[in-house]
Amino acid sequence: MVKLIKNTDGLKPQHISDMPLFEKVYMPLEYGDKLISRVYNDGSLYYLTQAREDFEYVVKGEEWNFIGCLSEKGIKEIELRIDTICKNIPQVSLQNQTVYELIWKLKCNDEMREFLILDVSDDQNEMFDEITEIVNSEG
Repeated sequence: MVKLIKNTDGLKPQHISDMPLFEKVYMPLEYGDKLISRVYNDGSLYYLTQAREDFEYVVKGEEWNFIGCLSEKGIKEIELRIDTICKNIPQVSLQNQTVYELIWKLKCNDEMREFLILDVSDDQNEMFDEITEIVNSEG
């Protein structure tokens, strides 16, 4: 079973129990924090922020920050791509985990499925890249 980030701090009440369309986790290969985002069916876009102690190494808390809403057209475009991905790309397991650059958790029908991206420059990631472009152009 795919696990989403459990933290609900900062989410609007209607999103606390809703399953997002997707949750995307970008993990820099070298240095830096994970960058985590979510989009919900109503177009709400959130990023997870990590507050730090004075020493900058210690995370003292995480909270979802509402960024804005994607248009209905943008959500429909994302849903089309998610549907294509869910039908055509097999879900992969973390059992043989290496270093992944991106983890996409997509709502496929009524369940979350996980897709791992080893290299963001790979041409096979076109649908995922298109989702990112839609979010970036509207968010």
